[in-house]
Amino acid sequence: MRQHTQGKDLVRVGVTRFATIFLTLQSILAALTSLKQMFVSGEWLNSPYSKKPEGEAVACIVFDNQFAQRAAEIVKVSEPLVRVLRLVDGDKTPMGYLYEAMDRAKESIKNYYKGDRLKFDPIWEIVDRRWNNQLHQPIHAAGYFLNPRFRFGGSYSDSNGEVMEGLSTCIERMVPDGEERDLIVSELQNYEGGRGKLFSSELARRGRTTQTPDAWWQNWGGNTPHLKKFALRVLCQPCSSSNCERNWSLFEAIHTKKRSKLAQKRLNDLVYVQYNLRLRVKKVEELEGGPIDLDDIDPYSDWTS
Repeated sequence: MRQHTQGKDLVRVGVTRFATIFLTLQSILAALTSLKQMFVSGEWLNSPYSKKPEGEAVACIVFDNQFAQRAAEIVKVSEPLVRVLRLVDGDKTPMGYLYEAMDRAKESIKNYYKGDRLKFDPIWEIVDRRWNNQLHQPIHAAGYFLNPRFRFGGSYSDSNGEVMEGLSTCIERMVPDGEERDLIVSELQNYEGGRGKLFSSELARRGRTTQTPDAWWQNWGGNTPHLKKFALRVLCQPCSSSNCERNWSLFEAIHTKKRSKLAQKRLNDLVYVQYNLRLRVKKVEELEGGPIDLDDIDPYSDWTS
């Protein structure tokens, strides 16, 4: 097979488990012509695998035009959702972007089917069921509102009041003091209207698209200190447990049978050093240097699980 696919494998080792099936299907589609050539080659026909039921079944799948069409459709429909997973599982803090990213993913699916509700509605129902039951939380709506890139962008929308409801819920949950809540609400008016020396400055307006949301609040939220503190708490929250899971993987890799007698402090120190070395290799200082671009997330790039 590798002779026909220029040395490439269909299953890409090392990618996160969230996207393995998607990436494998995409690899099969890209290599479909080469795979067809392999199954008509003399080497395959003379191979004992070509006479086995499994070999014949795989060959039939490769030459099935309906398989190719449906696989292409699955990849196209799944790609926007994989972009969201890639965003959540990345190194940056995407709290201010997740709400918008999900909306864009659903719109991409709708546009693929050219607005045909009979085709995109069943997929939307699956996405909404998973999003509403397991993933969607008020803090995602609050992050969307507090991201100046979207709040002051032309695509901002809250027609059903879901965003403001999420923001209100977050304020009630995260700020127990009633007086501080009132101060946050009063300062929201300045933020929404872009009023005040800092919010209305040219640098602040330009920074909405050139800075990360947390950096923007750190630089330009001085006139609304209570809202600034709340915004930073929201926007700096992680959207997944990926970093914790990577820590656990390091623990398992270091605490082996041969090294099972490691003292807890030494084990913690080794994990700390290993994890920070990985961050250095990935050049986190470059990854965190600018805002997230939702249009520039590569769903085909490998990322560690």
